[in-house]
Amino acid sequence: MRYDLVVTNILANAIAALLSDLDGLLRIKGTFIASGLLVSDEIEMIKAMEQYGFAVSTRWRQEEWLCLAAQKVE
Repeated sequence: MRYDLVVTNILANAIAALLSDLDGLLRIKGTFIASGLLVSDEIEMIKAMEQYGFAVSTRWRQEEWLCLAAQKVE
């Protein structure tokens, strides 16, 4: 089964470890929301997401915390 939306709220290293699994769970054009990220992990997290066919569309920041929304494009 593939989903239109997947949401996580864990640190970047755990999300990075899940990206290969998300590749098979999310539909093309589906949305992946990754929260619980530290701002310092932003560039590395975006690069990892792009490797698995995600394009970041929205970014929210509150103090040192970050949330990214991305769509599955491949």
